[in-house]
Amino acid sequence: MSIRSLVAAIAGVAALLLLATPPAGAQTSRNWTWCTNKGHANSTDQQIQGCSAIINAGKESRKNLAIAYNNRANGYADKKQYQQALADYDRYVGFRSTVLRYFNAAGADPEGRIGEWHEPETHAIPLAIQVALGRRPE
Repeated sequence: MSIRSLVAAIAGVAALLLLATPPAGAQTSRNWTWCTNKGHANSTDQQIQGCSAIINAGKESRKNLAIAYNNRANGYADKKQYQQALADYDRYVGFRSTVLRYFNAAGADPEGRIGEWHEPETHAIPLAIQVALGRRPE
């Protein structure tokens, strides 16, 4: 094999590798496309993945990081992953939150066949509602 043939083969392989690997800018552009998710063209998982890649790269301005955190939080909220959404809101705007335990807003069957029965009531929300309705003293 001649030197000219060897150089041509190496150049060909190098060209293939360059074409097969997208430049960093293309990867960043794809992440932003997923993160912004205009018109819900991508899945919510892709939105979260794109925003996470942008956040984890640590190369964006503070304003762009805020956009990525907000969009990722919106993705988490769409998936009903509210604790993750609130954590992202906290990270970019300082929105402090506390997650209270979930409760059965529908209550129980009056005859006690299903649900919870609280006699006497000890949960804060039903007690507050009873006070507001005048059914219980303050």
